[in-house]
Amino acid sequence: MAIASSLIEEKFAPEKESPRTRKRTQRRAVSAQLEAFNKGRGRAVIVGARKNSVETTALKAWLAGRIDVVRFEYRIGSGEFYVNYDDGTALPGRFIRSLRDKIHTLNRISSEPFDVTPVHSLKGRVRVRVTGIGERELATLTMLAGGLSGVKQTRHFRGGRTMLVEYDPKR
Repeated sequence: MAIASSLIEEKFAPEKESPRTRKRTQRRAVSAQLEAFNKGRGRAVIVGARKNSVETTALKAWLAGRIDVVRFEYRIGSGEFYVNYDDGTALPGRFIRSLRDKIHTLNRISSEPFDVTPVHSLKGRVRVRVTGIGERELATLTMLAGGLSGVKQTRHFRGGRTMLVEYDPKR
């Protein structure tokens, strides 16, 4: 009986993998958020960049526009950016702080669809809530709405995401 149970245990025991096989079968998942790691003097790695995402595109543009970035490389397969940078001598660590700030901002991006909904209206004026665009775009939209025929005046309120439009009710 003891021999039979040991044969059964051997037969149904999980196979032991060699470290080499384990490395090939395990895949690293790309994290849902970007993270930056300082890899020594003048080198950084950014992980979690998904292919064709808004965050990845924005990060590429930001890195390309920085004068302290010597070169960067984006590897699609691993979702990693490899960055070589030059901090200079004045403020060591400034690039990595700026990079972490940028990544924090990019991680907070939530895609919200563009929408305009009336909040309150009286004769000759209407307040609308605008979602899906930033503060700058709202200011531009307010200015453009002021140029429409029949519109007397437009205003937007910072932080409120609303726009007030005063118009001629006869038109």
